[in-house]
Amino acid sequence: MGECKFLLKTPSGISFLENQIRAALTCNLDKIIIVTSTLHSEEIRKIIDVHNTKRIQMVINENNKSERFYSIQCGLKALKKFNYCFIHNTDCPELNPNTFFVLHSLKHTADSIIPVYSDKGGHPVLINQKMMKLLLKAPSNSRLDVELKKSISKRVNVNDSCIHLDIDTPEDYEHYILNN
Repeated sequence: MGECKFLLKTPSGISFLENQIRAALTCNLDKIIIVTSTLHSEEIRKIIDVHNTKRIQMVINENNKSERFYSIQCGLKALKKFNYCFIHNTDCPELNPNTFFVLHSLKHTADSIIPVYSDKGGHPVLINQKMMKLLLKAPSNSRLDVELKKSISKRVNVNDSCIHLDIDTPEDYEHYILNN
């Protein structure tokens, strides 16, 4: 798209990142890791700092040409002493706290818990420590969906169409704005 997706605006006028942070904070997560490139780190830091909490940490992916999976690995490297973590995309601006709660309630049932709506998986994905270690050992150019298939995954139906939001093109963004 050519723009930093974190900084795109929701229909209510706040950034995708701000919208995601607000929702994540209502879920009472112990730590929120935000991975970004060096290119927009100052703008993202300002959004994070507004919340004045040590629960949010920004991690810089220094390799601007890397694949998305490498950013996941950067975020996982920053997690210490956590048994579980959620992985969510920048380009999925909406987070439903109920989806977090449903996935979290099933955390002991598989290495990864994937939300499903209309027979299609989406985000956020909850992974355990075993899966975190596997992802860190995977090639940096891999894909999350490929790596999740190498371990025990559980697909869970949720009543949340937002798990499929994926803003990759100007047309996707226009559709999102017009329909939300």
